[in-house]
Amino acid sequence: MSTYKTVSNRILWPIGIGALGFLLAFLLLDGRCSKGAIGYQCINLSNRDSVINMAFQSKLALLRDSLGKIRKETSQTPSSDSATLLKVIAATVNDSAAYTCGNADTSLAWFARRFVIHRDSLYKALADPGWEDPLFVKNLCFTYIDSTSALYRLPVSFPEEFHLRRQSFPNLMDYFSGHPISALWLVISIAQMTLWFLVIPLLYGMLITLNSRLSGTPKSLINLQNWGLSSITPFVFFLLFGILFYGFIIDSTLVRDHYLLKSFNYKIKIYAIVGYVATAACFGVFLLTSMALDQLAKDAQDNNKKLADDNTLKKEFQALKQTFRVSFMITAFILSFFVLWMGVLFHAVNDTELMRLYNIYAHKDFLSYDNVYLVGAVHSLILLLFYVPVMLKFNSTQLADDDKSTTDTGSPRILNSLYKSIITLLVTASPLIAGLLQQLLSGLSGN
Repeated sequence: MSTYKTVSNRILWPIGIGALGFLLAFLLLDGRCSKGAIGYQCINLSNRDSVINMAFQSKLALLRDSLGKIRKETSQTPSSDSATLLKVIAATVNDSAAYTCGNADTSLAWFARRFVIHRDSLYKALADPGWEDPLFVKNLCFTYIDSTSALYRLPVSFPEEFHLRRQSFPNLMDYFSGHPISALWLVISIAQMTLWFLVIPLLYGMLITLNSRLSGTPKSLINLQNWGLSSITPFVFFLLFGILFYGFIIDSTLVRDHYLLKSFNYKIKIYAIVGYVATAACFGVFLLTSMALDQLAKDAQDNNKKLADDNTLKKEFQALKQTFRVSFMITAFILSFFVLWMGVLFHAVNDTELMRLYNIYAHKDFLSYDNVYLVGAVHSLILLLFYVPVMLKFNSTQLADDDKSTTDTGSPRILNSLYKSIITLLVTASPLIAGLLQQLLSGLSGN
């Protein structure tokens, strides 16, 4: 019974901590409000239908007026102009019917060919700070494009304007049915937060296992208190990194609250802190194993022990090395997954209606994916910053030299070293590779 209780505790504690991360992410990003509407939102052209119908009716009225004048001037003989006008009138009636009764209103390409909003005006309107007011309305002038305008002196602008308003939704399914990428982003966000919470018990379990494989002073170093102390330096680094990178390098808000979710930036700061704490804990394992290795090498030197002659020493060295490698892989995965998550977030925002309309007018994404590459490159540099010193520490000790001398020589060793070097390089660059991968996926999806 005691064995079952011990084993179940080892399993249930990580599951419970992971469930806590799942719950926190859900509470942060679920977006439910107490006023009957969810927090997820988007900006739409609220009077688009009425303006388009007005444009069609104005065009038809002018065409019919022109037709009447031509018929009066050429009452005796048929006119080719009148025949052409009749065809234009018929085409306009069909166009209007296609919009009113068909599904042309769902095609942004159909809309953009006829109604042009200047891309800079649209960009400024979407980024206007006035959207902090839930009732804010932004008016936009437009140009009506018609091939018959110049020929028959039809107007290309109207006194009416498009109204940009914030659109809210009664429930999540209504929002996600029109914004499936946002639904994917929410699922990935919850999964990522759950992973961050799971990392802590996973690392703690690794340290317990490592502690059981060590002896003497190195064993006494591997404990929860020293892990916490070793994680302070990475945490302070990430605190400074967040202030400098997100405050000074990226010195403007990329994803504003009204693009996706109410209080988005406040919530995402809490969300990101958890991720960087989990990463700091991984780097804490880096530093702790480095200290234990220092002590192991010192003890071996004091007692004149050689790795080739002492099987226990060899096992302890390999245990430290294995713990470092696993924590390195976990760290790379966390930083890479964060970059992919950011890419999906940008994709979700760029997939909303007005952002897609901006893409048609400007031939570029509203939120540039170059920012995702930048974060990926910086994450790779951070990984190198902590990996290289610890790896050099492992490779510069006498134990590492002894370990190399006990391995097989010749071409298999060279190939093995080359393979390990390539894998390390790929893992270190994985956050940057993740940024390139998400852009590839975005391109394949057509965004």
